Amino acid sequence: MASSRPSHSEVKQIVHLHSQKIGKKVCTYRLWANVFIALGSNLGDRHINLQRAIRQLKLQAGKAFTASAVFETEPVGPKNQNWYLNQCIKFKTKLSPSELLAFCQAVEKNMGRIRRKHWGPRIIDIDILFYDDQICRTKNLTIPHPEISKRRFVLVPLAEIAPDFIHPILKKSIKELLKECADTSIVRPHIRQAKSPHGYSSTQKTRNAVPNRHSLGRS
Repeated sequence: MASSRPSHSEVKQIVHLHSQKIGKKVCTYRLWANVFIALGSNLGDRHINLQRAIRQLKLQAGKAFTASAVFETEPVGPKNQNWYLNQCIKFKTKLSPSELLAFCQAVEKNMGRIRRKHWGPRIIDIDILFYDDQICRTKNLTIPHPEISKRRFVLVPLAEIAPDFIHPILKKSIKELLKECADTSIVRPHIRQAKSPHGYSSTQKTRNAVPNRHSLGRS
């Protein structure tokens, strides 16, 4: 199995892309903010893609990462594509919302994402869900993400790590939003085939894509 650890060249590239996006000054906020991010992948080794994205986010984006289990989910939109692996993570950051968006987009670019069509397949999708309890509406960024309450593939993993977090606009907890969600698409725990030292395969539930640690509209 290929290693998910980014190489030295990958580290240099992501930092370079990030500096191109937002300049050399990375942190403008003095206080740490709690952020929630949704990850998704349905191309290549989906599980490794989630791991790579999280590792690259940890380079500069924040600290104290917490990750949900990994879930396999039915595609939203065109059905003639692979099912997704989805996961939500929480961490602390000193990046501003716009800086965090730029960094997430740089990670997507570094991993080879090409935006071809709405709801189309992608190697990685990184969406900012919440930034503390802030409400942000700009040309390029809306926080909270407007599709959260409509997507089980986001609410299920999010409810695992933050069931009592209150949506700052809807004024309901994540577990309440999940209970009320009208989305009927399939979201199931991901069972990953893992090769044993003896050469045969066994199955394991992927509880965490971050070793040793405890999108959104698919546009």
